[in-house]
Amino acid sequence: MNLHDVIAVMLYIREKGPVGRYSICKALGMREGVVRGLLMRLHKQGLLDVLKAGVLLSKMGKKVLNEILTNLSIIQITEVDLSHFTGSPTNLAAHIRPPIVRSRSCIEERDLAVRFGAKGAVILVYSDNKLKVPAVYDDLSKYDPNTSQYIFTKFKLSNGDHIIIVFNNSKWMLLRPLMFLALKLKGYF
Repeated sequence: MNLHDVIAVMLYIREKGPVGRYSICKALGMREGVVRGLLMRLHKQGLLDVLKAGVLLSKMGKKVLNEILTNLSIIQITEVDLSHFTGSPTNLAAHIRPPIVRSRSCIEERDLAVRFGAKGAVILVYSDNKLKVPAVYDDLSKYDPNTSQYIFTKFKLSNGDHIIIVFNNSKWMLLRPLMFLALKLKGYF
């Protein structure tokens, strides 16, 4: 059971529940056996309530998910309107506070996002009052002021914060690559 899959499934259930395992499989692009086993483990740990209509996060499940996100310094996960920037209709972003462990150019992270189902990924770094795209733009506002302004209105950034943006055609298919990258940036992989 991979932690990024657990977090992605819990986020999906929190948003869409009650939900059945087939819906989870289809939405997240996961195999049925993996989802069934994961749901059984989460239920045994008291993190899910099982209803005829599907599963919901229990009170303890909501608390544990919030604790996981807090421990990962994930401030916010939200859909963003950046199709003009990424070229993709669906974009999901996570706002993460330091400390961060990443490659210098973020190419490795982009490739990992693709491996987990995204079309691509962009990592933005807020430093010295500027949004930067490592190895691409030292100041995004000089190259794309609209995107820069949009990010500043969407997120309350502090020095060292990172915004991970993953994109493809399905919001839910982006949860797994987004959570994998968040864990990687926090040094779990």
